[in-house]
Amino acid sequence: MPKLRHPALQNYLLGIASIVIGAGVTSATDSLLPIAMGGAVAVMCTYSLVRAICRGELRATKRPPEA
Repeated sequence: MPKLRHPALQNYLLGIASIVIGAGVTSATDSLLPIAMGGAVAVMCTYSLVRAICRGELRATKRPPEA
């Protein structure tokens, strides 16, 4: 399974996107609430990635030895 298809990485990328969207809305509205909400979502989305790394679910597959 390609690495970017893993649900933990997709959640992480969703968290990064929420920060970018929050920054854009903050720029448009001059309110700090959107960036704070985007940051909170990013922290929650990063938890699944950290848990997957700790469990060893994202290890690289071993290649067969070359002859």
